[in-house]
Amino acid sequence: MENKTFSFQEINQLKALLRHVCSLAIAGVSVSNAHAGAEVEEADLHNHIRLLQSTMDRMGWIADVSLKRLGDPGCFAAAEDWMLPGLT
Repeated sequence: MENKTFSFQEINQLKALLRHVCSLAIAGVSVSNAHAGAEVEEADLHNHIRLLQSTMDRMGWIADVSLKRLGDPGCFAAAEDWMLPGLT
């Protein structure tokens, strides 16, 4: 990987993306902790699983965008591939 110099604006954009990853991770942990050990109805369980999947897709997308901005190839050819159903 080649060394790249980043502008102040690019660094701030990357910081914002990574802060968003942190927020999504906190939301995912909160959802899973709220129901840990509790009896949950099957319909609610499916909704929580879909919410966590959506959160993870979003986190993967943000991480891929950040990696690409840092000059890394990332996980997928296009960061948007995280949002395509059935890919992962």
